[in-house]
Amino acid sequence: MINFFVAALHAATLGFMLCFLIIVAPNIHRILSPESAGTLLRKLFPSIFIFGLTMVAVAAILALLEGQTLVGGLSAVSAVGFAVNAYIIAPTINKYRDAVAAGETSLSSKFRATHSLSVIIYLAQIIVSFACLLLLFGN
Repeated sequence: MINFFVAALHAATLGFMLCFLIIVAPNIHRILSPESAGTLLRKLFPSIFIFGLTMVAVAAILALLEGQTLVGGLSAVSAVGFAVNAYIIAPTINKYRDAVAAGETSLSSKFRATHSLSVIIYLAQIIVSFACLLLLFGN
């Protein structure tokens, strides 16, 4: 029964991440002005990361309690990724974005590199949630 909840948490995580990636993010930039999009994303991303952190941290705990060490470990690594994105990378991206907007164009490469790191972590977390589902139900 616990495996079902772990799978449900990863399925929900996978669903909200894909929804944001495929539907929300592209439309934000298409519909809103750059300033409005930036304001929205600064509020949205930390919430998304904290929500994801909560989901996969609970999945990690439940999986480990059930003896699913690989799923629990992968879930814990994903949780760390959400925490790093929420509390370290997102504020750094915002700092570089503000500096570039203020004319410090020399920081645009740091902004791009930090943003790319955030995206790589996000995509890896999608893969991890999918892998956890396969591990739980791939028999």
